[in-house]
Amino acid sequence: MCETVSYAAQPANFPLIEQQLARLTEPSQKVEYINRLLPNTNDWPALDKAQLLHYLASAQQANKAFEPAYQSYSTIIDILSETQHSALLIQSYLDRSSLVYYQTNDDKKYCPDRLTALELARQ
Repeated sequence: MCETVSYAAQPANFPLIEQQLARLTEPSQKVEYINRLLPNTNDWPALDKAQLLHYLASAQQANKAFEPAYQSYSTIIDILSETQHSALLIQSYLDRSSLVYYQTNDDKKYCPDRLTALELARQ
């Protein structure tokens, strides 16, 4: 008898996710893999969902999909800003700032995120 596995009911299994991501060589493959996981994350804790989105943002950035990467980092910031401050929130501000730096080289655009990250780190 065949069984259907429901991934939505399972908690985040980051060792398995990281193992799968390590097997994929192209950033586009990583983006595709993570995008298949995202619909099943509604019941995940905020930090777990944010971690998966961080993997996605990194893969999008490596794939030179800068606007989607920016949106992913922004979503992480939105998710984690409503919870206890975490290292991932600080890292997401820094990563989003770096992305803006690469695109614009305009300190008025990328420095606000760096300053926010610094304030959070000091807390």
